[in-house]
Amino acid sequence: MQHMEVPEIKLGTILRVIGILASVFAVIYVVDAYVDRKIDRAIASPAYLKQVAAQVRPSVIFTSAERIVADMGGLARIDSLRVVTADDGLPERVIVVTKEWNGLAPILTSGDETIYEIHERQEAGNRWEYDVRAIMYQSVDSGGPPTRSEGGEFLFRLELVP
Repeated sequence: MQHMEVPEIKLGTILRVIGILASVFAVIYVVDAYVDRKIDRAIASPAYLKQVAAQVRPSVIFTSAERIVADMGGLARIDSLRVVTADDGLPERVIVVTKEWNGLAPILTSGDETIYEIHERQEAGNRWEYDVRAIMYQSVDSGGPPTRSEGGEFLFRLELVP
């Protein structure tokens, strides 16, 4: 049997290898921390959150006078929006035409303290009609939101199902 010589490893070589490994791990840690901070800042940004909300839950808040109060991505998906009111100023029908066909009706809800009974039906193509009947609402005299006949407007929220 032959004897194999074991190479001699010097202390300087070991220290260099440890230094290189420590440097690599330090760079990985710093880059990871930097990326985490960038991501945290980006997702905390109001502009980013608004963009995500518009994609995930597009909606629009509007009044019985068809005035848009807030657009959270919903207007990009709507061709037209119309509110038909009765003689007393109470809304009785909301008509929504979407840009794309969707088998699920957009969700119409009250945006103020008014309680409505709402029945939707899909008309031709992308047209949705909502029969709206106010069950309970407050007037200015009772401390609630003003009715349209008193100069106020009723609020609605329309959420489009993606």
